[in-house]
Amino acid sequence: MQLKEACERLGKIAILRSLTQPELEALAVDRTWTTVRPGQVVVSHLSKERNIYFISEGVFQVGLVTAAGRPVAFRKLQPGSHFGELAART
Repeated sequence: MQLKEACERLGKIAILRSLTQPELEALAVDRTWTTVRPGQVVVSHLSKERNIYFISEGVFQVGLVTAAGRPVAFRKLQPGSHFGELAART
C-alpha cells in the first residue's frame, strides 16, 4: 500500500484524527495491513498479544462465547474504530 493511501486510511480512525500529516506518515511506515475474511477470528479472548487494530473498512463483530457455547456480550465495530492493546506510553 502506498504511503498516501495508508495515511488517508489512518486519518479516518477516530483516535488518530488529531494527528498531523508527519505524525500519520510516521505511523503508516512499516504497518501491516491485513484483510480479514467474514467469520475469521482476529483476537481470541484472554489473548496475550499486544497489537492494536484499526478498522478502515467493513464491520467487526466482537463477542464472547461461554464454555457451553452460548454467545454473550456482542457489539459491532464500524470503520474508524479500533480494538486490541492500547497501553499508555510515558
